[in-house]
Amino acid sequence: MFGDRFITKFDGISFTAYPYQLRVENDYLLAIDVDNDNVYVGSRFEGLLKLTDNGLTAVNLIDNVLYDNTMSLKSGCVDTDGNFYAGSLYGLQKYNIETGDYKFESMSQTAQIEADRNGNVWLLWPWFATDTCLVEITATGKKAYMRTAYPFSEADANLIKFDRKNRLWIATNKGLYMRDGETWMTYNKSNSSLTETVQCMAFDSSNRLWCGTFGSGLFCFDGIRWSNYTTSNTSLPSDYVGTVTVDNNNVLWLNCRDPRYPDKMGSEYGLGLTRFDGNACTTYNHNNSPLPSDCFWDVQVDADNRLWIATAGDVGLVCYDGTAWTTYDTDNSGIALNEVTKITLDPKRDLIWLTHYPGLGLSVARMNCHNTAVHSIAVPSIPPVIYDLSGRRIANPTRGIYIKEGKKYVKK
Repeated sequence: MFGDRFITKFDGISFTAYPYQLRVENDYLLAIDVDNDNVYVGSRFEGLLKLTDNGLTAVNLIDNVLYDNTMSLKSGCVDTDGNFYAGSLYGLQKYNIETGDYKFESMSQTAQIEADRNGNVWLLWPWFATDTCLVEITATGKKAYMRTAYPFSEADANLIKFDRKNRLWIATNKGLYMRDGETWMTYNKSNSSLTETVQCMAFDSSNRLWCGTFGSGLFCFDGIRWSNYTTSNTSLPSDYVGTVTVDNNNVLWLNCRDPRYPDKMGSEYGLGLTRFDGNACTTYNHNNSPLPSDCFWDVQVDADNRLWIATAGDVGLVCYDGTAWTTYDTDNSGIALNEVTKITLDPKRDLIWLTHYPGLGLSVARMNCHNTAVHSIAVPSIPPVIYDLSGRRIANPTRGIYIKEGKKYVKK
């Protein structure tokens, strides 16, 4: 039993009252529920409370682990021990969801974080931020690479990737730079057919490099020869390629952009998801598929050859298995925000990490429901039970604040 300032337990013989010590003026209790030995109470202002040590204490429904929530757009990678690294406005954040270990290091904002094939973590800084261009984090410590000591000192780096031989590739506005051991190679328009600015990169199972440019289409480099694919020799939607990934069957998936606004991120500025097998192109967009947006921040492929697509336009995360399209958003899943800018897959632990922008941190979920340690990203087959703040079940909520799966949400 409960009133507006207390709850009462009856054990069949006697009553025990547990008063609610107000921490917010004019607060009062609204609902009560019992889960085995756990007693939960809903309050007007303080949210969910739990009976602990003969008193009601607030339950934090949001996991406030991070030092700050403003993540870098290309931030996110996992090392061999399952530590997730994210660069944010104020520094580097490292979190292990299985152990709960968290570490924050104050440093200037990184442009990208990437893991190599040995599980070491690399931080990339924009050219204007610091004299340090790269930092390598290993199990034994850190190693800084000063900008003036390397051939890309005057270049603005867009992206770093590691190929199947664990060689480092840096995409810049002055071409590509490749580090093999202590040897550097430069590829630009002076020694190849490659145009200067490279926007995105991916490697196939033969270790061929595929890279997209803004204006000159898609390039492929097999270590000797360069091939160029454009709107003049393929059915690419445009020569402005914003993202490229290679699936487990060596098929490329691209997001081309509107040539008039290649840098803008919104559904109307993208040209959908293009499948390219080296010969023919097939493009999916919001007109011929369930895609909710035609512009993407990121596309990744999991071990089951499913595509995970971070769409622009505040419409959610999309999974495409070759047949079915599934969209995960804040209405049907536990993701923190619909705008996902970076997807990081951890197949060893069956985890998908999502970096959100602007300013709402990270989300993590199980991809295949192998265990229940972390919530699955899967949409429940049975609609969740929704309660109002008085504890009454609501079939079709209209406007107001409700409780769904233990979380508050606002129906506008």
